[in-house]
Formats: sequence, C-alpha cells, structure tokens
Amino acid sequence: PIVFLSFYALGCCLERSWYWLVYAAQSLGRLEILEKIFRPGAQQGDMLKLLSTSQDVVIVSLHEFLLQYENVGLEIAERKARLLAEAKNDESRNFLDILTLIASIATTLGLMGIVVGIALIFKSLAREDTKGISLALATALYTTIAGIVVSLLSFLLMFFFQKLSDRLATALDTNIQKLKDCLEVQQKSRLIFDNRPANG
Repeated sequence: PIVFLSFYALGCCLERSWYWLVYAAQSLGRLEILEKIFRPGAQQGDMLKLLSTSQDVVIVSLHEFLLQYENVGLEIAERKARLLAEAKNDESRNFLDILTLIASIATTLGLMGIVVGIALIFKSLAREDTKGISLALATALYTTIAGIVVSLLSFLLMFFFQKLSDRLATALDTNIQKLKDCLEVQQKSRLIFDNRPANG
C-alpha cells in the first residue's frame, strides 16, 4: 500500500508542478500590464486591449471585470470577477486535500508496519528463530521508514503548493479591489464633470 501511495503522491505532485510551471510562464508580463492599466488617466478601451493580450489568471479575472462593467455595472461586474477568481483559485488547490490524506495514511501505515513487525518478532521468539527475528525487524523498520518518507514529502509539497495558492488568492483579491477603486474614481470624476455648470 505504501508503494501505491507513493506513486499516487508522485502523480499529484507532478500534476501540480506542471500547473504552477504553466502559471509562471503565463504570468511573466503581468507586472507591466498592471502598471499600464493602473496608470492615472488610463482609458477603459486601452485597458481592455492590454488585458486581452495575456492568459495570466489575474489578468483574465481583471479582463472579465472590465467586460462585465461595460454591460452590467460595477457591483455585478465585481461579483462576477470575484466568482471567476474563486474558481481559478479553487483550480490552483486541486489535489492538495489528496496529498494531505496520503500523508496521514502513510504515517498510519508506517506505524502499522511497526506493530506487524513486533508481532512477527514475538512469533519468532516463541520458535527461537533468530533469522525470523531479523526479518521481522527489517519489515518493521523498512515499512516505518517508507511511511515517514512518503508522509514527510507529501506534507512538504502540500505546504509549498498551498503557499503558492495563497499568494495567488492575495494577488487576485488585491488587483480586483484596485481595479474597482480605479473605476469608482473614474465614475465620480465623470459625475463631477457632467454636473459642472456650463460657463457663458
């Protein structure tokens, strides 16, 4: 069972590693795009053009926000953008619960290996079989070591992927809020300009 768990954990880790490698490749130009769209005086049309040039998760969420804002207004657009951001963030957390479960099961199986090994030792002692005692000790130790290694690696990788996912969630939330603030400022300035009394 520990060998099966180790292969399953390896598969999950490879899938998550590939996901984050693709994410890193897609987010290469993110900072430049964000600087341009949050520049004072940036127009919505220019923002949309810039945001449509990237497949980055954060940029895609902001693009959705602006598209919806043109059709349904600020509050609903923000809600839809946040729903998309949550879906993307949930996608970044795929297999983390499975890695946690694998780590827990591997620890339990390692402890079970000790119990089985001790039972075999007592059986060999009753027969006065020294070779059997050695084999039972080896079984107990190898099973325990394998369980600890699988558990430790699963927990460490799960923690690493969890941190990456938390950073993505923060980036999504921060930039959606920033875009919302920019759009609110534009709305207020437009209202002030429209309500200004005409001279002459």
